[in-house]
Amino acid sequence: MLTTHKFELDANSIITFHRIRYSNEPDQKRNFTFVRWDTDESISLNIEGLQILKQLNKGKTIHEVALVCQTSSADIIHLIKFLISVGYVKTIDTLSLPDNFERIRPWLTHSPRKWFRWIIAKPLLIGLVIYVILGILVGFSVEQHIPTYKDFFWTDDLFILTIMGIVVVSILMFLHEFAHLIITKAVGGEARIRLSSRFFNLTALTDHYHLSIVPKPWRYLPYIAGIFFDLIVIASIYWLITVSDIYMWKLGILRQFLWSVLLFEFIGIVAEFNVSIETDIYNLSVDFLDQDNLYNDTKKYLYLKINKISHPLFTPVKGLITMLLFTKKRLSQANDMRLFSKQEQRQLLMFGLIFIFGLILSTWTFFIYFLPRDLIFIFKSVNQLFSASVNQNLEEIIKTLIVIFFSMLPYFLLMNAMRKKYQKHGSFL
Repeated sequence: MLTTHKFELDANSIITFHRIRYSNEPDQKRNFTFVRWDTDESISLNIEGLQILKQLNKGKTIHEVALVCQTSSADIIHLIKFLISVGYVKTIDTLSLPDNFERIRPWLTHSPRKWFRWIIAKPLLIGLVIYVILGILVGFSVEQHIPTYKDFFWTDDLFILTIMGIVVVSILMFLHEFAHLIITKAVGGEARIRLSSRFFNLTALTDHYHLSIVPKPWRYLPYIAGIFFDLIVIASIYWLITVSDIYMWKLGILRQFLWSVLLFEFIGIVAEFNVSIETDIYNLSVDFLDQDNLYNDTKKYLYLKINKISHPLFTPVKGLITMLLFTKKRLSQANDMRLFSKQEQRQLLMFGLIFIFGLILSTWTFFIYFLPRDLIFIFKSVNQLFSASVNQNLEEIIKTLIVIFFSMLPYFLLMNAMRKKYQKHGSFL
C-alpha cells in the first residue's frame, strides 16, 4: 500500500486523471508523448505505460488493470506515483488530490481546430509557396530593387517616419505572431501571444503548447509560420508594384512607403537567424534536432573546437571570442561532449554554423541598415531641435524630442539586455 498525504493507494484503488492527450505515433525511441492539456506538462511513456493509462482511464481498479496488462499491481502503483508527481492524477477513490500546477492561458480556446485546419491544406500551402517564389523572382528581375537603408525615408518628415514606423512594425509584428498562433491551432496545439523584449526592440512572442503530441513534420509548421507570412507580404509588395508598373498605375508616395514595409519585413526575417536569442529558427532547431539544451551544448562544442586552434596569430582573437561568447558559467550548463554520438556532434556543428552565420548577418544588418538610419535621425533631429528652440516652436520641440527618444531607445534596450545577460551568464551573447 502506498500512502500519499491522506490518500492511500492499493490494488482496489480507482484513479481518474486530468484532461490528458497523447501522440498517435511513437517517437524514435518507441515512446509515446503525453500532455496534460491545461498545464502543458509533457511526459514520455512506452507502449506498456500507454496501455496502463488507457485501462485506468476506463475506471478499472489497479488490480483489474494489472490482470489486463499482465503486470504487477506494485508496478502500476509505482507508475501512478510518478503521474501524481507531474500532476496527471485528479482523484484517488473519488478523493481529489491537491493541484498546485500552473495553468496555461492560451488564446482562442473556444475556437475548434476545424476552423483553422483548412489553412494547412496541402493545395493551399503549395499554391502559397509558388506565389511567394514567383513574386520574389519577379520583383528582383523586373523591379531590380534590393532594400537599402534609404527605403526607411519614404517622406522627409522624421516625426511621421517615427510614428508610422512604430505603427507599421507593431502591425507586422502582431500579424507575424498571429500566424504562429493560427497555425498552431491548425495542427492541433494551443498558443498565446505575449509581450517581451529582445536586444533592440520591444516585441511580441508566441508561446506554443501541446506541440509535443503533434506528429512530425506538421509540428514544424508553427515555427516557420511567421517567416512564411513575412515572405507572403514581401511577395505581395513585389507583385503590386510590378503590376502597377505594367498598367502604369500612379502609386505616388505609396510606392516608397511599400518599399519601406518590404525593408521592415526583410530585416525581420534576417533577425530570425540570430539564434543567440529565442527566435523562430532557434525553436525550430531545438525541436528538429531534439536537443533541449541546444544553445549551451553548441557553445561548448564551439569552445572546444576553437581551443584546439594553436596558431599564435589567433591567440588575441581567441581571447576576445571567449569574453564575448564563452564563460565558465555558461559552459557548466552544457552536457558532457563525450556523451554525444558522432551524429549528435554533427548536429551541434550544423547549429554552430547557423549560430555564427546569424551573428554575422545580424551585425551586417546593424551596420548596413540600422546605424545609418539612426545617425541620420539623430543628427537631423538635433539640428531641428536647435532651430525649433531658437524659434520657440513648442510643437516642433516636442515632435523632435519624440524622434530623438525613439531613435536612441533601441540602444538603451541593447545595453540593458547585454548588461543583464552578462550578469546572468558572464557573457554578452
